Amino acid sequence: MDDPNTTITSQFGHSSQELINLLLTGHAVSNGELTCRGIQQRPAIGYLSQLESLHYCEVGGYYKSPLFPVWVVGSTSHFSVLFGGAACLQESQSDLILEKCRRAFKNAEDGGESGFILVGKLGVVVDELNLRQKLGGDNGVQTLQAFLEVSGAGIILWEDAWKSLSRIMMGSTLESVIDSSQAIPSLSASETTAASTAASTTTSAMQSDEELAKRLAEEWETNDANLE
Repeated sequence: MDDPNTTITSQFGHSSQELINLLLTGHAVSNGELTCRGIQQRPAIGYLSQLESLHYCEVGGYYKSPLFPVWVVGSTSHFSVLFGGAACLQESQSDLILEKCRRAFKNAEDGGESGFILVGKLGVVVDELNLRQKLGGDNGVQTLQAFLEVSGAGIILWEDAWKSLSRIMMGSTLESVIDSSQAIPSLSASETTAASTAASTTTSAMQSDEELAKRLAEEWETNDANLE
Protein backbone atom coordinates (compact mmCIF):
# COMPACT_ATOMS: atom_id res chain seq x y z
CA MET A 1 0.00 0.00 0.00
CA ASP A 2 1.30 3.46 -0.84
CA ASP A 3 -0.17 5.06 2.31
CA PRO A 4 0.96 3.44 5.58
CA ASN A 5 -1.85 5.15 7.50
CA THR A 6 -4.67 3.36 5.67
CA THR A 7 -6.08 -0.12 6.21
CA ILE A 8 -7.23 -2.78 3.76
CA THR A 9 -10.73 -2.74 5.26
CA SER A 10 -12.80 0.22 6.34
CA GLN A 11 -15.44 0.76 9.02
CA PHE A 12 -17.66 -2.24 9.89
CA GLY A 13 -15.36 -4.53 7.92
CA HIS A 14 -16.37 -3.12 4.54
CA SER A 15 -13.78 -3.24 1.77
CA SER A 16 -11.79 -0.07 1.33
CA GLN A 17 -10.97 1.52 -2.01
CA GLU A 18 -7.44 0.24 -1.51
CA LEU A 19 -8.74 -3.34 -1.37
CA ILE A 20 -10.84 -2.81 -4.49
CA ASN A 21 -7.81 -1.40 -6.31
CA LEU A 22 -5.72 -4.37 -5.14
CA LEU A 23 -8.22 -6.92 -6.42
CA LEU A 24 -8.75 -5.18 -9.76
CA THR A 25 -5.23 -3.97 -10.56
CA GLY A 26 -2.85 -5.77 -8.20
CA HIS A 27 -1.89 -2.48 -6.49
CA ALA A 28 -3.46 -1.20 -3.27
CA VAL A 29 -3.08 2.46 -4.21
CA SER A 30 -4.84 5.07 -2.09
CA ASN A 31 -6.74 8.18 -3.06
CA GLY A 32 -5.56 9.91 0.10
CA GLU A 33 -7.41 12.45 2.18
CA LEU A 34 -6.01 15.55 0.52
CA THR A 35 -4.47 14.31 -2.71
CA CYS A 36 -6.34 12.14 -5.21
CA ARG A 37 -3.86 9.77 -6.81
CA GLY A 38 -5.60 6.54 -7.76
CA ILE A 39 -4.48 4.15 -10.49
CA GLN A 40 -2.06 5.36 -13.14
CA GLN A 41 -3.13 3.38 -16.21
CA ARG A 42 -6.13 1.65 -17.77
CA PRO A 43 -6.91 -1.62 -15.93
CA ALA A 44 -8.13 -4.82 -17.54
CA ILE A 45 -11.40 -4.62 -15.57
CA GLY A 46 -13.20 -1.37 -14.84
CA TYR A 47 -14.99 -0.07 -11.77
CA LEU A 48 -18.10 2.08 -11.35
CA SER A 49 -19.77 3.34 -8.20
CA GLN A 50 -23.38 4.13 -7.40
CA LEU A 51 -22.07 6.77 -5.01
CA GLU A 52 -20.85 8.86 -7.94
CA SER A 53 -24.43 9.46 -9.07
CA LEU A 54 -25.07 10.82 -5.56
CA HIS A 55 -22.01 13.09 -5.84
CA TYR A 56 -20.23 11.41 -2.93
CA CYS A 57 -17.24 10.42 -5.05
CA GLU A 58 -15.88 10.50 -8.57
CA VAL A 59 -14.51 7.43 -10.33
CA GLY A 60 -11.45 8.13 -12.46
CA GLY A 61 -11.42 7.94 -16.22
CA TYR A 62 -9.11 4.90 -16.30
CA TYR A 63 -11.63 2.81 -14.38
CA LYS A 64 -14.44 3.97 -16.64
CA SER A 65 -12.61 2.92 -19.82
CA PRO A 66 -10.84 -0.39 -19.04
CA LEU A 67 -9.12 -2.61 -21.60
CA PHE A 68 -12.08 -5.00 -21.65
CA PRO A 69 -15.80 -4.08 -21.47
CA VAL A 70 -16.30 -5.47 -17.96
CA TRP A 71 -16.96 -3.36 -14.88
CA VAL A 72 -17.38 -4.14 -11.19
CA VAL A 73 -20.18 -1.92 -9.91
CA GLY A 74 -20.19 -0.90 -6.27
CA SER A 75 -23.39 0.08 -4.45
CA THR A 76 -24.04 0.95 -0.83
CA SER A 77 -24.46 -2.71 0.16
CA HIS A 78 -22.97 -5.04 -2.48
CA PHE A 79 -21.01 -5.42 -5.70
CA SER A 80 -22.25 -6.61 -9.07
CA VAL A 81 -20.75 -7.04 -12.54
CA LEU A 82 -21.66 -5.17 -15.71
CA PHE A 83 -20.40 -6.17 -19.14
CA GLY A 84 -21.04 -5.35 -22.77
CA GLY A 85 -19.73 -5.58 -26.32
CA ALA A 86 -16.62 -3.98 -27.75
CA ALA A 87 -18.65 -0.94 -28.81
CA CYS A 88 -18.92 0.04 -25.13
CA LEU A 89 -15.28 1.12 -25.18
CA GLN A 90 -15.35 3.09 -28.42
CA GLU A 91 -14.71 6.77 -27.75
CA SER A 92 -15.08 9.66 -30.15
CA GLN A 93 -12.30 12.16 -30.77
CA SER A 94 -14.14 14.74 -28.68
CA ASP A 95 -14.37 12.24 -25.78
CA LEU A 96 -10.64 11.56 -25.90
CA ILE A 97 -9.76 15.26 -26.07
CA LEU A 98 -12.09 16.04 -23.18
CA GLU A 99 -10.47 13.35 -21.03
CA LYS A 100 -6.95 14.62 -21.83
CA CYS A 101 -7.96 18.16 -20.93
CA ARG A 102 -9.63 16.98 -17.73
CA ARG A 103 -6.55 15.06 -16.57
CA ALA A 104 -4.18 17.91 -17.34
CA PHE A 105 -6.42 20.41 -15.55
CA LYS A 106 -6.82 18.20 -12.47
CA ASN A 107 -3.06 17.74 -12.24
CA ALA A 108 -2.72 21.51 -12.16
CA GLU A 109 -5.31 21.64 -9.37
CA ASP A 110 -2.79 19.70 -7.24
CA GLY A 111 -5.28 16.95 -6.53
CA GLY A 112 -8.15 19.24 -5.60
CA GLU A 113 -11.66 19.38 -7.01
CA SER A 114 -12.09 23.14 -7.01
CA GLY A 115 -13.01 23.55 -10.67
CA PHE A 116 -10.40 26.24 -11.20
CA ILE A 117 -6.64 26.74 -11.32
CA LEU A 118 -4.40 29.70 -10.65
CA VAL A 119 -3.54 31.66 -13.79
CA GLY A 120 0.13 30.73 -13.44
CA LYS A 121 -0.76 27.03 -13.61
CA LEU A 122 -2.08 27.26 -17.18
CA GLY A 123 1.43 26.72 -18.49
CA VAL A 124 1.52 23.35 -16.71
CA VAL A 125 -1.72 22.33 -18.43
CA VAL A 126 -0.46 23.56 -21.80
CA ASP A 127 2.78 21.61 -21.46
CA GLU A 128 1.00 18.40 -20.46
CA LEU A 129 -1.14 18.74 -23.58
CA ASN A 130 1.93 19.56 -25.72
CA LEU A 131 0.37 22.80 -26.94
CA ARG A 132 3.07 25.37 -26.12
CA GLN A 133 4.62 25.31 -29.57
CA LYS A 134 1.22 25.43 -31.25
CA LEU A 135 0.34 28.49 -29.17
CA GLY A 136 3.51 30.23 -30.31
CA GLY A 137 5.63 29.75 -27.21
CA ASP A 138 5.53 31.73 -23.98
CA ASN A 139 3.86 34.75 -25.56
CA GLY A 140 0.96 32.61 -26.74
CA VAL A 141 0.56 31.04 -23.30
CA GLN A 142 0.46 34.50 -21.71
CA THR A 143 -2.13 35.63 -24.25
CA LEU A 144 -4.28 32.60 -23.46
CA GLN A 145 -3.86 33.25 -19.72
CA ALA A 146 -5.11 36.82 -20.14
CA PHE A 147 -8.01 35.63 -22.30
CA LEU A 148 -9.17 32.92 -19.88
CA GLU A 149 -8.59 34.67 -16.55
CA VAL A 150 -11.68 35.50 -14.56
CA SER A 151 -11.51 39.28 -14.39
CA GLY A 152 -9.35 40.37 -11.46
CA ALA A 153 -9.60 36.99 -9.71
CA GLY A 154 -6.30 35.45 -10.83
CA ILE A 155 -7.98 32.11 -11.63
CA ILE A 156 -9.10 30.16 -14.70
CA LEU A 157 -12.29 28.11 -14.59
CA TRP A 158 -12.38 24.53 -15.89
CA GLU A 159 -15.31 25.21 -18.20
CA ASP A 160 -13.54 28.13 -19.90
CA ALA A 161 -10.22 26.30 -20.09
CA TRP A 162 -11.40 23.08 -21.72
CA LYS A 163 -13.58 24.84 -24.27
CA SER A 164 -10.59 26.82 -25.56
CA LEU A 165 -7.92 24.14 -25.15
CA SER A 166 -10.01 21.44 -26.83
CA ARG A 167 -10.58 23.70 -29.83
CA ILE A 168 -6.86 24.27 -30.13
CA MET A 169 -6.22 20.53 -29.84
CA MET A 170 -8.69 19.97 -32.67
CA GLY A 171 -6.76 22.32 -34.96
CA SER A 172 -8.07 25.81 -34.28
CA THR A 173 -5.58 28.65 -33.88
CA LEU A 174 -5.40 30.77 -30.76
CA GLU A 175 -6.47 33.78 -32.81
CA SER A 176 -9.62 32.03 -34.08
CA VAL A 177 -10.54 30.93 -30.56
CA ILE A 178 -10.24 34.49 -29.25
CA ASP A 179 -11.92 36.06 -32.28
CA SER A 180 -14.92 33.73 -32.18
CA SER A 181 -15.40 34.45 -28.48
CA GLN A 182 -15.20 38.20 -28.99
CA ALA A 183 -17.72 37.93 -31.81
CA ILE A 184 -20.39 36.95 -29.28
CA PRO A 185 -22.23 40.17 -28.26
CA SER A 186 -22.19 41.03 -24.58
CA LEU A 187 -25.51 40.96 -22.74
CA SER A 188 -27.05 43.86 -20.93
CA ALA A 189 -27.72 43.55 -17.21
CA SER A 190 -31.38 42.67 -17.80
CA GLU A 191 -30.48 40.17 -20.52
CA THR A 192 -27.88 38.58 -18.25
CA THR A 193 -30.45 38.18 -15.48
CA ALA A 194 -32.95 36.65 -17.90
CA ALA A 195 -30.32 34.27 -19.26
CA SER A 196 -29.32 33.20 -15.75
CA THR A 197 -32.96 32.55 -14.86
CA ALA A 198 -33.49 30.49 -17.99
CA ALA A 199 -30.33 28.51 -17.32
CA SER A 200 -31.37 27.72 -13.76
CA THR A 201 -34.74 26.37 -14.92
CA THR A 202 -33.05 23.93 -17.29
CA THR A 203 -30.35 22.64 -14.96
CA SER A 204 -31.87 19.18 -14.83
CA ALA A 205 -31.69 18.95 -18.61
CA MET A 206 -28.07 20.12 -18.89
CA GLN A 207 -25.69 17.87 -20.74
CA SER A 208 -22.75 16.15 -19.15
CA ASP A 209 -19.26 17.35 -20.08
CA GLU A 210 -19.05 14.50 -22.60
CA GLU A 211 -22.33 15.40 -24.30
CA LEU A 212 -21.44 19.09 -24.29
CA ALA A 213 -18.05 18.30 -25.79
CA LYS A 214 -19.65 16.53 -28.74
CA ARG A 215 -22.09 19.36 -29.37
CA LEU A 216 -19.46 22.07 -29.06
CA ALA A 217 -17.06 20.18 -31.33
CA GLU A 218 -19.68 20.29 -34.09
CA GLU A 219 -20.34 24.00 -33.51
CA TRP A 220 -16.62 24.87 -33.45
CA GLU A 221 -15.97 23.05 -36.71
CA THR A 222 -18.73 25.14 -38.29
CA ASN A 223 -17.39 28.37 -36.77
CA ASP A 224 -13.82 27.67 -37.86
CA ALA A 225 -15.00 26.92 -41.39
CA ASN A 226 -16.86 30.26 -41.47
CA LEU A 227 -13.80 32.15 -40.19
CA GLU A 228 -11.71 30.62 -42.94
